[in-house]
Amino acid sequence: MNGALPFLLDLNSEELYMLLTLYDHPERPVIPDIRFNLVSMADANAEKEFRFDVRGVLELARLFELPEFVITSERDKAHKTEAVCILLARLSYPNRNYDMMQRFGRSPSALSRLFSHIGTILLV
Repeated sequence: MNGALPFLLDLNSEELYMLLTLYDHPERPVIPDIRFNLVSMADANAEKEFRFDVRGVLELARLFELPEFVITSERDKAHKTEAVCILLARLSYPNRNYDMMQRFGRSPSALSRLFSHIGTILLV
């Protein structure tokens, strides 16, 4: 590490620019700052996205006997109705977690962890 600093100081601006462009980070997606609210959805939209109307999703959340807040091992926390909606959205149509990011306001990795966690709870 001690040899890296003198090396960088000896570079001219073009060489430094070339070096920095070689080390390019992938662009991170912008995660919307929204909170999912099932009750504000129309039944037609809920049926289209989850294959159940709003009352049906709430009934499933009750029948699954989930805790009020579902918390994964990585500390992702979601209300039980949101967790059920994430599960139903993934099962109703083969969409990617990236596509669900706008609806739920969560990163694709958090959506994946919540989906896996709910699936594990329901299988046990």
